[in-house]
Amino acid sequence: MNFNYQRPDKGVPLSIEDLDTSFLRFPRVRFIKQETPLEYLGKLNSGAQLWVKRDDLLSVGLGGNKVRKLEFVLADALLKGKSTIVTAGAEQSNHLRITAACCAKIGLKCHVFFASKTGGNSSGNQDLAKLFGAEIHLIKGDLDSATKEALNFVEKHGGLEDSDIYFIPTGASVGLGCMGYALCYSEISHQVNRFAVKSNFIYLAASTMGTLGGLVCGASLMLDRRTSVGISAESFLKITAVNVDSAQLNPYDTVTKLCKETLSLLGKQEIFNSEIFEIITEPTVCGQYGVPTQISDFAMKFAAQNYGLVLDRTYSAKAFGQILFDDEIGKFKPSDNIIFLHTGGIGSNFSNLDNYSLASVLD
Repeated sequence: MNFNYQRPDKGVPLSIEDLDTSFLRFPRVRFIKQETPLEYLGKLNSGAQLWVKRDDLLSVGLGGNKVRKLEFVLADALLKGKSTIVTAGAEQSNHLRITAACCAKIGLKCHVFFASKTGGNSSGNQDLAKLFGAEIHLIKGDLDSATKEALNFVEKHGGLEDSDIYFIPTGASVGLGCMGYALCYSEISHQVNRFAVKSNFIYLAASTMGTLGGLVCGASLMLDRRTSVGISAESFLKITAVNVDSAQLNPYDTVTKLCKETLSLLGKQEIFNSEIFEIITEPTVCGQYGVPTQISDFAMKFAAQNYGLVLDRTYSAKAFGQILFDDEIGKFKPSDNIIFLHTGGIGSNFSNLDNYSLASVLD
């Protein structure tokens, strides 16, 4: 089996380990060899400085935020002796594409269950998952239908306890997965310090809330230890998440649950800080899951034509659009620094479905 299976104290150090050695207890599959870049893009209309954290450049399967989560989740599967991964996702799920790629890299079999409006021909992330060697299942219906079929598949093949199957919830949004973005929050904070930037905001797109939950966990850890390790107050980064489905119920409860689950694995549930993040659910920007908005399409073209940055229409472009919107309504000061966490999503741009395809943006 060809994989690099290390604990976090080996290889390239990630800085949160300096803050809390509790992470050393948890094995990881080392897909990530170095920090992703923090790049300066330029000034917004308000004069605020715009930066991008390039998690779209993570090295497996066209990159994206799920790689960080899967380092911990797939390590748990290996630790339990599992050889087959089963998971479900939406019609153009980046999670399924990246899970397929990561499984290919470490020699695990992979079954991915895509929700599909038609149950017909595959495209975009579906084809990429197939390219990475996964067995793809197109399930006519919504995400709940795809998840149900995935769990039925698990039961037909012996269940989770008595088989070689490991089931990953959608987005790898579980306590172990959130650890990847607890580390990322620290990584960003240390990069900000190296650039001597007094950054004020991190913006990201959110759906299953695992990435946001991890960032909140990392921020809670860092704030708890700030005085004892000499981290300045300027390193505090307010987290703004754009919920890509404005109809989602109780996103704050989901984040709280995930963050507390992660902190409880570290024995630190009591330090959860609910004041360091906000979730945007404005329908004009967020729209429905898997459906672009006028603002997201504008943001996608703006990012490409001004910064050479490729987003996707239904996820990352909504977060970038929120930055542009907030700048126009006067939220930012010229002294502010805004970091856009680019969570990837490029695979869906290769889809032939109207909600995802580039052709619809270029018309």
